Amino acid sequence: NTDKMETIELEEDMKKRNGYIRFKEETNAEGKIVRTAVLCIDEDEIKNIQSPDGNPLFIDGTAIPNRLNWELTMITLVDKYLGIQPAGAMFSVNSNTETFDWFLNELMILIKDKEKVSIITDQDSALSSSIDSYNLANKDQTIIIHILCSWHKGRNLEKKIAQLNLNKE
Repeated sequence: NTDKMETIELEEDMKKRNGYIRFKEETNAEGKIVRTAVLCIDEDEIKNIQSPDGNPLFIDGTAIPNRLNWELTMITLVDKYLGIQPAGAMFSVNSNTETFDWFLNELMILIKDKEKVSIITDQDSALSSSIDSYNLANKDQTIIIHILCSWHKGRNLEKKIAQLNLNKE
């Protein structure tokens, strides 16, 4: 299968460059392999993620306009100098619980040696559910401490208040 060969070649190419690329693939009704998500993390990003200073991780998804209409989920982290660094990206057809389950399992392979990792999210329900499921299923492995971003919580509150059409008086 040509798609499977391309996947293997891309994975081998990224390994040569000490990076990490994984594909979430499914078989459609016609028996063809279809990619539904791609996780890419390059060599420097892996070092940052695995570093004791690469904590917390910020995970934020956004539906950016693009040719494929895929969603982008960015991973960023705070480094030892308290700077914000890129830590990888996932493109996906859907940002649903199944996709985030796959995403977290792949991400946690890279940081399996850490006792715990803090992940800050924007209150996405699918990602929150996946974090809870991961922690329940992997009690003897790296624990994810889930933190909701206060900036996103404030923005969500503003949107809800605006929807109420309250009079300013």
